[in-house]
Amino acid sequence: MINQDEVYLDSEANNFFNRNKYDFDKLPDWKKQLVDYFLNYLDEKEISNILEIGCNIGDLLNYSVKTLNAKKGYGIDPSSDALKEGKKRFPQNCQLIRGIAAQDEIFENIPECNLVIVNDVFSWISRASILRSIANIDEHVSDNGYIIIRDY
Repeated sequence: MINQDEVYLDSEANNFFNRNKYDFDKLPDWKKQLVDYFLNYLDEKEISNILEIGCNIGDLLNYSVKTLNAKKGYGIDPSSDALKEGKKRFPQNCQLIRGIAAQDEIFENIPECNLVIVNDVFSWISRASILRSIANIDEHVSDNGYIIIRDY
């Protein structure tokens, strides 16, 4: 049987990225709106670390770090092509890591974050690894932290 997570990590993530490229010099409005809407609910808390699962090139992560004055951003995405593009554009404050949410080892050097963004991820995760993915995400949301989930 073919493992959906392996297929996505090995090829489909890059295929999806290359099929759906957009103008990387302009952050899509829906990405800005996601963070700007969140600001309305932020009780003057300091956001120090942000983790984005499904970060693509890291443009939403970079915007979030700058807008919320966070110290550091961590992004996880299975597409090596997307991360290569992102590392050229946002090398200063975002650490981009290749992997999927079910891989425990990719989370080893990521601290707890007080904002975690899960962006168009759950629809791509195999049902066999969904609980491990959710556990990894949950383990990286700090106490009194926030999680934003956006999906299809």
